[in-house]
Amino acid sequence: MQTSPKPAWWLVGPPGSGKSHWVQERAKKTGARILRIHARVDRSFRDGRPLLFAMHRASEPTIVWIEGADVLTPEAQAFLRRIIETCSKHVEFVLETRDETRISSPIKSRCITVYFDLPAPNQSWRRLQYNEQFAKLPKKMRDSILMTRDMEEKWFDEARNNPVRGIQAARVQSLDPAILLEKVLQRLDPLKRDMYRRAWGTGRSIWCLLSLALLDAVE
Repeated sequence: MQTSPKPAWWLVGPPGSGKSHWVQERAKKTGARILRIHARVDRSFRDGRPLLFAMHRASEPTIVWIEGADVLTPEAQAFLRRIIETCSKHVEFVLETRDETRISSPIKSRCITVYFDLPAPNQSWRRLQYNEQFAKLPKKMRDSILMTRDMEEKWFDEARNNPVRGIQAARVQSLDPAILLEKVLQRLDPLKRDMYRRAWGTGRSIWCLLSLALLDAVE
């Protein structure tokens, strides 16, 4: 009979490589419920700490999924290590990361590592799932989505001439700001791209970030 904590799982891989699907399948296999903590929004566990502390001693099968564990502050990682060490036998921790160099060695030593390969273009798990669902939609709805995609593709060329009007047009046309931000970030240097992505992860307004990134891109 197991009385010691289970090893945590450490999932390493780029967005869209299947990490979320792995967690969901693990929950189905073990019959566990999932508690999802968004570390990219709460880097210090300021809001999530009481919940984590309460759930780590759960008496029923539970997966505590820490999404974006690589952005946690050192103090938050130290707290997480203590929680992993003292959790009940019913609890499994899953740490999802993109950058494996930013997880402390004490946490790594308590984890089983699972690597996810970089997907080929348009072949990520998320993209394949989307394509399957898209094919089932009524033709009228598919046409509307394709029209929106076309507008998103053309948006930057128009917005670069007048950023303020470009943001207004994106809002009026109900374009996805996350998609637009990624398109703009591809035109920035890697350092600035990383800066904007981190700012988004801390909960900053995506429309505000899109406006600033657009101004950077047209300088």
